[in-house]
Amino acid sequence: MQKFTALLVLFLTIAVVNCIVCPKEDPCKFVKCEDHGLCSEKNQEVRKGGYCDCCNVCFTVLKENESCFASILRNVPQTKVCADGLVCHERKCIKKENYIKLLKDKHLN
Repeated sequence: MQKFTALLVLFLTIAVVNCIVCPKEDPCKFVKCEDHGLCSEKNQEVRKGGYCDCCNVCFTVLKENESCFASILRNVPQTKVCADGLVCHERKCIKKENYIKLLKDKHLN
């Protein structure tokens, strides 16, 4: 019974977190952003991020075949992103056209 209760609490928590959405009208009105200034790490750039993309955040830009993580939870702030033209697939940044080919192969075969 305790395992069932723990699983139920876990699933309810995930459901609640996934329900957090950005309001339609001025979602940044009450968000206080930290000033990150210039990003100091290698391969970093400032992009919109955080809650509802309201703040400037330092992101580490990943190259092809570098390890990445795509969260299944909505609105979980990311700090690493694949470079333009790449997508995170199976925890690696791969070319977008390769990803599309993988999807077509998977669903057409």
